[in-house]
Amino acid sequence: MYLSEEDGLELFRRITAHFPSGELLFDAFSTAGVRLSNRANPAVVTSGARLGWSIDDPHDLEGAVPGLRLVAETPFTGKSEVDDQPWPTRLLLGAMTRVRPLRRLSRLLHYRF
Repeated sequence: MYLSEEDGLELFRRITAHFPSGELLFDAFSTAGVRLSNRANPAVVTSGARLGWSIDDPHDLEGAVPGLRLVAETPFTGKSEVDDQPWPTRLLLGAMTRVRPLRRLSRLLHYRF
């Protein structure tokens, strides 16, 4: 999300072409997540940075980067990520986990090649 889509895809292609096998693990925002962060995330807003690349369907990368295969998509709204939060936050994030577009606002993507 910190790179343009073209630069991100090119980086992944270079990595998968350079190494015989490996794994990629990174956080990704959906289009709505990028828009929300660009407007409301203090770390983004105060830095003057703009997030640009969003990934709505993680399987799209499989077609764009030869040999890349999705292993897991882990939302940041999962139980282990929110256990230490106050109960209203846990309740809200638990509800978000049940709604796919909300669950995909921000998540960890894991690929193998």
